[in-house]
Parts: sequence; C-alpha cells; structure tokens
Amino acid sequence: MPRSLPALVAAAFLCFCGPVVAQSPGTPSTDSTPTVKLTAEQHHVIKEIVLKDMNVAKASGNMPSTVGATVPAEVQLHEFPPEIANRIPQVRSHVFFVKEDHVYIVSPKDKTIADVIN
Repeated sequence: MPRSLPALVAAAFLCFCGPVVAQSPGTPSTDSTPTVKLTAEQHHVIKEIVLKDMNVAKASGNMPSTVGATVPAEVQLHEFPPEIANRIPQVRSHVFFVKEDHVYIVSPKDKTIADVIN
C-alpha cells in the first residue's frame, strides 16, 4: 500500500466533511427551533387570548428575543390562564411574557425562550 494513500484519504475526508466549528464552553446555545411544538391555530388562540383578553404589562427594554435565549431576571413572567392551559396542554408547564405584539413562551426550568408567537 502506498504511503500517500492515508494522506489522500484524510484530504478527501476534510474536503467532503467541511470544517468543524467548536462552541466555547461559556457560549449559550441559541437554537432557533421552538422547543414547544404548536400549530398555527394554537399560536392564534394564544395570541388572541393573551393580547386581546388579558391585561398583561408588556416587557420593555433591549433583551434577547430569539428561541433559546435566556430571559433576564427582571422580566415579569406570567402563568398561562386555565383557558389556554386546558386547550393547549403543551404550554401548561410554561410561562410567558409579552413584548410589543409578540408572545414569548418561556421554559420555567432554565428561563429560556421556548417559542415566539408573532
């Protein structure tokens, strides 16, 4: 077996696999895939009830607003009302906040944004 064959195999592997990007330990992951699976109809129900029927104070200031981002401690989080929790059990264990005309569903365990309803 020729000596250049392992080098050729390694070069081919690198060409087809592409670069590997490492994440530093201190960098939080901000995967934009919602961790709560909701339908468009469920989004609509939540938005209608929260924005039109509830009198919820809107969050202000510059804060992360993407799925996976951590919500600052000063943001007031609200429990979903029974009307929503009973109709949409996926959010029963979550909390939310409102900023502008968006409803942010938050995982209470780690205070990360689980979904954004526009």
